Amino acid sequence: MAFRQAGIFVVGLLLMSGAAAAKVTRYECSFDGNWMPSVLVIETDDAAGSIKVFDEYIKAHVGTPIDGKLSAETKARTSFSWRFRATSDTRQQTTLDYQLTYYKDGRPAKLNMIPRGYRDNFTTNGACKVSSRG
Repeated sequence: MAFRQAGIFVVGLLLMSGAAAAKVTRYECSFDGNWMPSVLVIETDDAAGSIKVFDEYIKAHVGTPIDGKLSAETKARTSFSWRFRATSDTRQQTTLDYQLTYYKDGRPAKLNMIPRGYRDNFTTNGACKVSSRG
């Protein structure tokens, strides 16, 4: 399991690296919950004005990092959201809406996922390591 997580993380970092930016912030998060990614990487690039999201589900269904957006920014927390369409092994399709809330005071990060067209909502807590460069 650790090799799988490390492999996804390294692939995500390689795909997300590019030209040097004025300020790039990376959120490296780990979670343990059903139907949720075990490793999540979000990278914000202030100079490019972009937010990229990558995890094992995005890798499986899209192949490369996808665009995310800043949902909220306060003194206490930062929230990101993203959406992508997934296809199951039985060819059922659904849109998955995600939101990550990172608490700046050290509380566990919260990841929510809503599969559109279903009644279930999924939530899990985890830890994020935040780093900046530039």
